[in-house]
Amino acid sequence: QRMAGFPSAGRQPGVLVEDSDSRTLHLWWHRLVRLTESGSASLVPGRGSGDVVGAARSEGFIEVPPDRAGPGPWPFYPWTL
Repeated sequence: QRMAGFPSAGRQPGVLVEDSDSRTLHLWWHRLVRLTESGSASLVPGRGSGDVVGAARSEGFIEVPPDRAGPGPWPFYPWTL
């Protein structure tokens, strides 16, 4: 998209995550999400980094810093513009 001249979507403002679990990792965690009508995000069930079906069901991902959990707000990166 960048090479075609589209503006960079980049990081979107932080979104709050509904039904967030309390698990934490000691590294950056990229979680698949779908946006809700209220503007928050809902986690998409996934089976790890190779889950193409889970990625196809999502609208993008949130970025959770190491050792953090909860509803956020977290930066949101959409798949499309």
